[in-house]
Amino acid sequence: MSINKRLFLLGFWVLGVFAIPMFAFAQVQGKVEVSAQVVAPISVTVLRSMNFGSVVIGTGQLTLSPSGRRSATGTVGLSSEMGSAARFEVRGTQGSAFSIAMIGSDTALRSLSTTGSADVTEIPVQWITQVGSVPTDSNRGLAQTGILDGTGSANIHVGGILTLNELKLADTYSGSIQITVAYN
Repeated sequence: MSINKRLFLLGFWVLGVFAIPMFAFAQVQGKVEVSAQVVAPISVTVLRSMNFGSVVIGTGQLTLSPSGRRSATGTVGLSSEMGSAARFEVRGTQGSAFSIAMIGSDTALRSLSTTGSADVTEIPVQWITQVGSVPTDSNRGLAQTGILDGTGSANIHVGGILTLNELKLADTYSGSIQITVAYN
């Protein structure tokens, strides 16, 4: 083998030794794991409507707790009729947190005989909500969140406080509650 041929092969070999690492780092690959959790749709079902019961006209407040217990202040009188708090069931993926909104819900009960007239008689109402299977009477707030239990359900209990002011019209008063729930 001639010296030129040896130098040529040596040069080609040197070029290959230095060029291979340069080409080896020109392209790299990375790998990441990808996952998705599919959850059951969240739903809310009405289990019981609310009824404040009968009350004697007066000035003060009528409170219906989330457990359904009624109490009155001022000159408001209660009949022996029992009240019932509203109850909703939320269903979805167990252990998931959810939010509660009462957007669009009435903040007053309206007289059924004056509905549509210019002088509609209203009773202001402040809602009281509680999440859980056994409501307590100490809750005076508006529950904003809850967690679905091991079966994927939670109960929302809703009571309220009516503020009464010597109403001139003895009548049946009505309103509505609309609860919206969503996963957090």
